[in-house]
Amino acid sequence: MFGSGIYWIIIGIMNFTCVSLYKSIFLLLLLVFYLSIYPTMYTYVINRFFFRLHIFRFIFISPALWQIFEYIRGNLIIGFPWLQFGYTQIDGPLKIIAPIFGVEMVTFILVSISGLLTFLIIQKKKFF
Repeated sequence: MFGSGIYWIIIGIMNFTCVSLYKSIFLLLLLVFYLSIYPTMYTYVINRFFFRLHIFRFIFISPALWQIFEYIRGNLIIGFPWLQFGYTQIDGPLKIIAPIFGVEMVTFILVSISGLLTFLIIQKKKFF
């Protein structure tokens, strides 16, 4: 996800630092690796501390934790707030609420919907 969204950073690195293409690609891969730590921490926390398969976990806890890690990624250390899920709805059905509540609420709703669908799939598998 991050690699496809920040490919253009290679051009900036090459143009403004006089670094070769290979070093630019390496630096981009380091950035992608760093950014992937946050979804990994989210997955670890949700599975380690909220292991019960309860609907509350999927609809409220999961989106709240996702938003916490998005906030940390966007405002701490290097401050990289781009590529949030809410930006996928710029032409989608949730674009109506974005100007009122912001990209964070759109992301929260998307993760809640994803959690609800995941919960329903897991429950369906239990019965069959």
